Amino acid sequence: MSWWRFEALWSPEGWLRPAYVQLTAEGMLAGIHSAAPEAVHVESVPGYALPGFRNAHSHAFQYAMAGLAEHLPADAREDDFWSWREAMYRLALAVSPDDLQAIATMLYAELARCGYTGVAEFHYLHHSPTGTAYDNPAEMGERLVAAAAAAGIAITLVPVYYNRGDFGKDPGEGQRRFIIPTPDEYFR
Repeated sequence: MSWWRFEALWSPEGWLRPAYVQLTAEGMLAGIHSAAPEAVHVESVPGYALPGFRNAHSHAFQYAMAGLAEHLPADAREDDFWSWREAMYRLALAVSPDDLQAIATMLYAELARCGYTGVAEFHYLHHSPTGTAYDNPAEMGERLVAAAAAAGIAITLVPVYYNRGDFGKDPGEGQRRFIIPTPDEYFR
């Protein structure tokens, strides 16, 4: 067991001042106390302890877009949401299952490093780059779950049902990995 002292810790009852946190040898929380027992070594941490944050809306594959949507093609006149969306579609068509797992692991590890303990992943990169289902229809979702486990963060996987490309429009080629033709196929 190890003991850590914080100036204060936020709890459901309000601030605990000072706060002593007891951890198991594996780094798991064993207890929160207002005092440490006698004759134990206590590591002092200057500052405050807060509960872990939750990322309430993630599209992990987009983490690989950093820097890709900031440069316009030579024939583009201005940057807007639509130019960003086209860059996102190009990326979506290039991400393999291994790529998705690696990208998501990097993102989720960064979230965990910054104090996040959970992520809600709005998942719509369902199919292969050709738009066909993988042999395992849950392949890409399972890769996200594996990435979260590797990074040590909880995940709520939200498989998004896309059936249209825009308001009242058929899907475009860039959306072929997202589109699920029928609710029955989505539920399968």
